[in-house]
Amino acid sequence: MKNILMSRFKRFLKLFCSFFSLVIFIPTFVGTVFVLTRINNLNNPDIVKNPEINYSKFYDKNGNLIKSLGDTKNSYIKYEDIPKTLIDALVSIEDLSFFEHDGFDVKRISSSLLNNLMGKNIEGASTITQQLSKNLFLTSEKTMTRKIDELLLSIKLENKYSKEEILEFYFNMVYFDPVVPGIVNACKKFFNKYPSVLTLSECATIVGLVKSPSNLNPLKYPDRADERKNVVLGSMLKNGYISLDEYKQAKNTLVKDIINTPPQNEAVNDYQAYIDCCYKEIQRLTNLDPYTVPLRVETYMDSNIHSYVDKISSGEEYKFIDNNQQIGLALIENETGNCIALSGGRNYVGEKLYNRAYDMRRGPASTIKPIFEYALAFEKLDYNSNTTLVDEETFYPNGESLHNAGDSYYGDLSLKEALGYSKNTTAIKTLVKLEEQLGDEYLSDYLKSINLMDDSEFTLSYGLGGMKYGVSPLNLASAYSMLSRGGIYVNPSLIKRIVSIDTGKTIYEDEKEGKRVLSDEAAFMTTDVLTNIVEEDYNGLGKVKINNVKIAAKTGTGAYDSNTISKYGYPKNADKDSWLCGYSKDYTLSVWSGFDMPIKGEKTYFGSNDKRRNTSKEIFKKIMEKINVKGRSFTIPQDIVQIDLVKYADGYFLPNGYIPSNFINKTYVKKGNEYDVYPFPILPDINPIVFTFDNKLSFYLEPLEEYEDKVYKKIYGSLGYFITINDNGNKTVNFITGQNFEYYCQDPSKVKYEIKSGYEKLTNIYGSSIINDSTILTPW
Repeated sequence: MKNILMSRFKRFLKLFCSFFSLVIFIPTFVGTVFVLTRINNLNNPDIVKNPEINYSKFYDKNGNLIKSLGDTKNSYIKYEDIPKTLIDALVSIEDLSFFEHDGFDVKRISSSLLNNLMGKNIEGASTITQQLSKNLFLTSEKTMTRKIDELLLSIKLENKYSKEEILEFYFNMVYFDPVVPGIVNACKKFFNKYPSVLTLSECATIVGLVKSPSNLNPLKYPDRADERKNVVLGSMLKNGYISLDEYKQAKNTLVKDIINTPPQNEAVNDYQAYIDCCYKEIQRLTNLDPYTVPLRVETYMDSNIHSYVDKISSGEEYKFIDNNQQIGLALIENETGNCIALSGGRNYVGEKLYNRAYDMRRGPASTIKPIFEYALAFEKLDYNSNTTLVDEETFYPNGESLHNAGDSYYGDLSLKEALGYSKNTTAIKTLVKLEEQLGDEYLSDYLKSINLMDDSEFTLSYGLGGMKYGVSPLNLASAYSMLSRGGIYVNPSLIKRIVSIDTGKTIYEDEKEGKRVLSDEAAFMTTDVLTNIVEEDYNGLGKVKINNVKIAAKTGTGAYDSNTISKYGYPKNADKDSWLCGYSKDYTLSVWSGFDMPIKGEKTYFGSNDKRRNTSKEIFKKIMEKINVKGRSFTIPQDIVQIDLVKYADGYFLPNGYIPSNFINKTYVKKGNEYDVYPFPILPDINPIVFTFDNKLSFYLEPLEEYEDKVYKKIYGSLGYFITINDNGNKTVNFITGQNFEYYCQDPSKVKYEIKSGYEKLTNIYGSSIINDSTILTPW
């Protein structure tokens, strides 16, 4: 028995050791393979030292130079010119063991790893060399893979360059200022002096900015910068770089007292809003910084058009009513899908600012209706501009009530009228039909295909522009331009080509291809209805009409939520966004106007009959009138035909002689449909019961509801009975829609009458009549 137990114990011990070995070996093996793979995938980090000649340049679509990032000859600083205090401040706060480690600090990594295992984000532990690696060669995403790449690159940098060279690179290529990298530029901007003459408090201030140049910008947030400066000074005191007296003196020097205040009326840089977007596109496309890597950037910008847009934004070509009101716009060249001009907003002074054409996300409101549910209804539900939709009290499938602006309902409407009046009820009912037929996944994929899907899950509220974050004017303009190209979507581009100035190598070249997201027929039918609502001035859209230029357009209005309205005491109908998105044959323009945020005591909202609401329409018209070629119109697809259809009829019905011209719509439809002439009015035979009393006649008639036609009712009024009475020579005609009628008289036996059915205002056709005397004439 003892031998058996011992044998089992040895077997268990062997299995345990084997399992433990696997637990240790497999992660170690996988980790080693992963690291080796990452090393092979990483290029050797080469840095151009002292780039005295080359710097990035930007060109417009015609090859004209529009921006040079500046002469780096006067902004590069050599290691021997960097003051020791500046180096001490950086090393003390960012990497105390910089001169001892080989690119990474094991102790700091272990501590950071332990902290991050208990949290969600990958944070901290980066040495000066790792920070340089990230800034020059990697993205800012917070992932374990990026941290490993950062560590491996830092080791390569340490093996290739000396500590002094690494510090020289750092002070020249890392951002101390949110716009331009390098310590020299930051010192000029914030202190108007060269780094070699910085004081201790200035050194601590500028080194402190490395943590977050935008959030600690001393020009905007001097108190934050002052607090960070004191953290740096505290670190320097603790680590023995400065004395207590030096610490106290520098701490008592406030940032607001030493900062260089720029002139109040700083000039707006030409084309800067477009170039700011290019900075972001360059980083997205190449992960390069044009301030640290000399690039030739060839853009799609039309400098002549952009100059005019800049003049509108600055108030030179358009008079704004309210200083709080902002704008953002994007202009697309339809043939190519390229963005040729944009506005980041009013008072766009500086660089790398918040750009309302590119960065801003707002709900598109009703501008999404034609490009989403109605375009797909033309495509998938066989709708046309004459399709009858019912505007009535409506509920979402979950029972939530759906409201129109003004809470009014118009009953039967053609699709053109429903879109022109921007009815929410008909839009959502159309979207519900699409959802039932196609499913949420299809609808979501369609929105993604035109870049109008944000990060939230798809719901029916998307049909009214209700999103978690919203869309940019650039993306909205690109989606609309798809309609002008007959359903071909093209991702908006700002940059044609990026070339390295140092090597002459092409780093990026735009080779985009369009993708079909909608049929040519559906795209044109959408264009046609949008053109008609402009021509017929629905909801004031006539303001964007241009002589001899076909314009298709739609407005959208975004409201403040109820909490904001309550908090700021705004009226219930307070709106924050006013959109106008439209296009011609050649260009698509999306214009947003509104308010960045509510301000207490300020009218940062659109109210009823607010003239500021017209800003987006007026700017749209000014730009489109300036740039469009007269006489060009949209191309009609071969499989589309225009016919006269009866308004409010369910189906494809041609008019008969009883349909007047104002109830006939010229409608584009797909070829292959069958058409019938609209039926003539059905006027039934009547079988009244008439009772005679001492002083009256009582008429009892059959109901006519089943015979009443909704089209003829809209044209000629209700279907009812004409009762003509001749009482001893006094003749009267009575029209009733009910079933009962009484006539009071002195002697019923002498009263003559005639009864016939008909529509109230249709006076030349009646049903068969009942008459008790042939002398009674036809009603007049």
